[in-house]
Amino acid sequence: MNRAFNTALVGDIVNFAGKQWIVLDPATSYVMEVGFEDARPFDSAAASYFDPTKSSNIGNWLNTTFYNGLPNKEYIQNTVWTLRPEMVDSEGVVHQFTVTANFALPTADDWANIKHYFGWMSQKAFWTFSPDTNFEFNKLIGTNGGGYPVAANSTGVYVRPVLHFKQGLYLTPGGDVTDSAGTVGSAEIANGSIGSQHLSDIVKMNQSPVFTVVQGQSFNLVVAGSEDLADGLSSGGVTVRNGDIGDGYIQLSGVLPTNGIQVLKLGGYSFVFQVIPAPNTSTVTATFN
Repeated sequence: MNRAFNTALVGDIVNFAGKQWIVLDPATSYVMEVGFEDARPFDSAAASYFDPTKSSNIGNWLNTTFYNGLPNKEYIQNTVWTLRPEMVDSEGVVHQFTVTANFALPTADDWANIKHYFGWMSQKAFWTFSPDTNFEFNKLIGTNGGGYPVAANSTGVYVRPVLHFKQGLYLTPGGDVTDSAGTVGSAEIANGSIGSQHLSDIVKMNQSPVFTVVQGQSFNLVVAGSEDLADGLSSGGVTVRNGDIGDGYIQLSGVLPTNGIQVLKLGGYSFVFQVIPAPNTSTVTATFN
């Protein structure tokens, strides 16, 4: 059975678009590429800010050429990235420095939080999203794992993209990112739908399956080996139906409104439900220091 992406841990490796990614924050589905894209200047015109609209800028390459070459682009969350802390000028006007894009670069803090997974060092020098303190240079991470300010038009510095996946995605047992709930117990998904996911499954009771369902959306599960449960038996929003199901099977129907793991007792059986948030297309906001 596939599991919800937000059950991953910091440091887990997942697979997307033929590349490996390390999880930086499971709650926001934030990941960084484990490997490296080809070396290129941060900005060939020496501009120090990440700017997806500027053709000379690494942000433009990431969000056009790189992005357009990937499969399953619909998994990626368009995100508001904060370039630097907001500033209040002498007249009290607040200035915010943000860009909206699918891809960005890791911050120096991102790297500090996960570099121990790489033995504290980097195989190649790579760009970060973080400008130097005077905002005239950009920080790169050197092969010794430390951060250094360099001119934005420097060459020989590699690229490690970061992104947020949309909420409501899953991970297969092999770590692949997918929009499919996959299997429940040992059974393949059959029929019945929940959003765009199929969720009518036949499983054996002695396998103690965990049913993955979407918060607030109706589901319909067919379960083998529990025909002794009475028709109409109900618990926590789930109801047993066995009148129109073949011998040896029951149907569980319902809606669960609360995220998380829920264990419901029906007769002499315990049914475990993993309730995940419904997929959405809202914009994620990330603040970079």
